[in-house]
Formats: sequence, C-alpha cells, structure tokens
Amino acid sequence: MPSLTDATTAAQGGRWPSVVALALLTALVSCGGMLVDDTSGGRSGENGTGNGERSGRCVAPDARSKALVLDGVCRILTTLVDQQMIGTFELDGSFFYWTNTYEGTIERMPVGGGAATTLVRDLNRPVGIAVDRGLLFFSEFGSLSRMPTYDDGSVQSFVLDDGPSKVIAARQPGARAVATDDDNVYWATSSAVMKASKSGGAPTTLGATSLSTELVVDEGFVYWHSLEGALTKGATSGGDPVVLRRLKRSPAGSPTVRNGRVYAGTDTEGLSIPMDGGPAEVLAREPKEAPIHAVTADDTYVYWASGNLDPDVDEGGTIKRRPLAGGPTTTIVAKLGFRSGGGSKIFARLRTDATHLYFHYLTGYSLDGRLYRVNK
Repeated sequence: MPSLTDATTAAQGGRWPSVVALALLTALVSCGGMLVDDTSGGRSGENGTGNGERSGRCVAPDARSKALVLDGVCRILTTLVDQQMIGTFELDGSFFYWTNTYEGTIERMPVGGGAATTLVRDLNRPVGIAVDRGLLFFSEFGSLSRMPTYDDGSVQSFVLDDGPSKVIAARQPGARAVATDDDNVYWATSSAVMKASKSGGAPTTLGATSLSTELVVDEGFVYWHSLEGALTKGATSGGDPVVLRRLKRSPAGSPTVRNGRVYAGTDTEGLSIPMDGGPAEVLAREPKEAPIHAVTADDTYVYWASGNLDPDVDEGGTIKRRPLAGGPTTTIVAKLGFRSGGGSKIFARLRTDATHLYFHYLTGYSLDGRLYRVNK
C-alpha cells in the first residue's frame, strides 16, 4: 500500500488525483507569549474565534507570528518553516531540524528562529530524522520509480557541521521513522522495525509492522504502532514483541514514553497506557467528525491535536492540553485553517521543550507543510 510519502509526492507531481492522495494521507496518518502595549506596534491578537477582535495587550512580535487569546492566555503562534512536503522534524535543545521530502534536503535553524541552513542535499525522498550527540540520522524512503518495493531506500548518518553522510543500511524498502539510543539506530521500513549499530554492520529485524511512521526508544525497549492499530513494544536486544494495546482504529501521531507510561491516541481518544501493559486511562476525547491526529506529553500535561479531515470543510485544527493528574482542558491553538483553497489539514507531529510546543501541520490539496511554535 502506498505511504504518506507516496501520496504527497504523487499529488504534487500530478500522478494521482488530489482526493486520492488525501485519502491515502488520511489513512496514515524562544520567544514566548509577549504582553506589550498595543501602541508598540505589531499585529493585534485574535480572541481565538477568528473574528480578528483586538485583545488588549496580547500582540505578536513580528510578521511571522500571530497573537491568540485562548482561555484567557496570550499565545504567540510562530511559523518557523513554510515549505512543500516536509517529512518530519526534530529538536536537540539548540536547533530545529527537518526533512524536506520534495526537495531532497535536510535543514536546520535555531530553536528561537532565524536563518535556515541546508545540511544535506540530493537525497532520495528523506523522511525520518533523529539527532544524537553531534550525529544526525535519517532515512531515505526510496524512488517512486521503484514502486511498490522502494528497495533503494536507506538509513544514513551525518556528522553535524562536518559531514559527509555515511550509509548505515542500504536497500531498506520505504525507510521512514528513525530513532536512536546510546549504541544503535532503529528505523521502520514498509514491513519491519530494524536495528543496526551506529557504526554500521548488518541490520537486525526486531519485529513486523506496516506503515509505522514513528518510533520511540526508551530504557531498553522500542515502541511503535502499525496502520492496523497495534501499539507494540519490543526489546532492543531482540525477542518476541508484545502488543500493549490494539487501538480501535488507525493510531494518531507518535507514541510518547514518560514516567512509566506510553501516551498514544486513536481517532477519538488520547490514552495513557502502562509500559508493562494493563488498562488504559482515557485522557482526551474528540468527536469522529474532528478526530485526534497526534498526541504527546511532558511531565505535567498531555497535549493532543484534532481537526476535521474533510477537504471541503474549513474548520481548521485545534491543539488542547490537560494536566496528567487531572483537571480542566485548555485550548492552546484554535482554528488553524487552510493555507490556500481547500484540501487536507493534518497535524503530523507534536513535540515539546521546556517552554514551547512545536508541531507539523499539512494543508491544501498540494499538501504544503508548515512547522509552528507556540508558547505552552
């Protein structure tokens, strides 16, 4: 079955009708808020309803940003990157990295914003990315001309600020999600979760999967979910993987592991699941008409993104949070609309640092990508 990358590439190249590409994509699926005087300039905030009302002292600091007052809090939503067909992104504390699948590049910029730098060029549809102690690991999905096998995919490493890239594993069909631990790099292909030493060597198969777009490695285990909805845990040392939970439908976004829990989502629920298995706690609910796209958590809150997937309904997307210990739900971002015209509107990934939430949002029939930052 074609993947997210197939759908986006083919849609842009006119190989498939946009509606078909959208259906496939659907299947896969440092400055904080500033309170300044209105007289200081800048763009006035909105009240979160999209009507453009002035919001007193909540003002965006620059043209890339938008001020929102939501649940009584000033939120500054900043567009960090605006490019076609972004594969995914990652943070390392100082920089923000992303793959541009359409252009075949990997780029970065300072977390607080600034000029983008291209680190690697001329790649074969890069998708997954991981940054680990001065090394950048990434996957190449493979060529459309090699459909349906994509057997020219690969996993590579790159020494930051030095280069060049080094092939860790060649002929990895449809390589996508990438993760690391101290010694090894892990990735998902079209059919399996793989592992190899960071220094190279023969890859090892850890388990079977289908279209896993995210992996998480934590304390000797790797976690992934499949298109069919199986949230799976496998030991990094090998052995039979264990299904922690069979989710109701296609899972939302990437699992997050914190404090002995795995946070994941279905189309209508955000879940907290014990790492060793057991009953799940439902932390978030959304209607089927505006399903959950992605879930993440920090030490205090669970965050989830949701929105209507109908290409003809311009309701935009929403990000909310609630305390892990229980309490009221707060809206962080509301009514993210189409970039231009109709088409898809999908949150592909959520990530947090100490002060901000970062997310990847796809919009429009051409599946243009934007990477955003908003103060938590």
